[in-house]
Amino acid sequence: MFANQTFLIAGGDSRAAALARQLSGIGRMAVVGFDCPEDFSGEIVWHPTLSDVKDSPDVLILPIPVSRDGSTVWAPWSAEKLPVGHVLDLCRKDTLVVGGKFTPEIAGMCRERELTFTDLLEREDFAVLNALPTAEGALEKVLEGLPVTIQRLPVLITGYGKVARLCHHVFAGVGADVTVAARSSRDLAWAEAYGAKAVSLSEISTALPGCRVLLNTVPARILGKELLSLLPKDAFLLELASVPGGIDLEAAAELSLQATAAPGLPGQTAPEAAGAVIAKTICRILAERGNGHD
Repeated sequence: MFANQTFLIAGGDSRAAALARQLSGIGRMAVVGFDCPEDFSGEIVWHPTLSDVKDSPDVLILPIPVSRDGSTVWAPWSAEKLPVGHVLDLCRKDTLVVGGKFTPEIAGMCRERELTFTDLLEREDFAVLNALPTAEGALEKVLEGLPVTIQRLPVLITGYGKVARLCHHVFAGVGADVTVAARSSRDLAWAEAYGAKAVSLSEISTALPGCRVLLNTVPARILGKELLSLLPKDAFLLELASVPGGIDLEAAAELSLQATAAPGLPGQTAPEAAGAVIAKTICRILAERGNGHD
């Protein structure tokens, strides 16, 4: 269906490498921003530098997040810097640009070039599908971080959005004793309906002393030093929310708590599954635009 589409992946992590392999089966695939050509099959055109890219793609795929410094594409597998503006200059006006977490500045760069862009993180279908590898990755991190079994382990999840709900499903499924702390009465009711204990965020101090694992999904600072001091010293904290996150990691370190930030967790623990989610979402976007027909 998409054999007439030319895809270019610029930068990214192991998710992007997996995505390239998956899209190469349905369209013409090229990559830039990766220093290891052996990671890509013969069907994938590997460009060693940005200046080697001569053809404009139909679809430009940027990483999640697009940038971590505001000026260059996030390309952890490349020694070459990829300025966002230079990468966007590869596009035609009808090129579709796809990525995650477009800052206002980068969105402005796209608009200046009259480019259509889609932020994957703002799509409901992507968010739901991506939540499962995030939740399973969280379980893997907890198993690595604690010398205990999950059965009857007291787990506190803050927030009850898509990632939190899948974390509840995954952890409860292996026997954890799950408590959910959320703001809205609606979320608390759903958490209870699905078998969790529920507590308002305003009363989270009552749940912290008995917590062994804390999974934060709230992207706003809710756990400062005063509240963190209520946790057991052997608690394991995992930050799943985007910057600035909900956990004061510096305060956690001062309290000698084991706390880990886990941005891009699907790319670390399940890159093939995460790449498949991105591929499926991109194909949906193209179908919605009426592209992909020979």
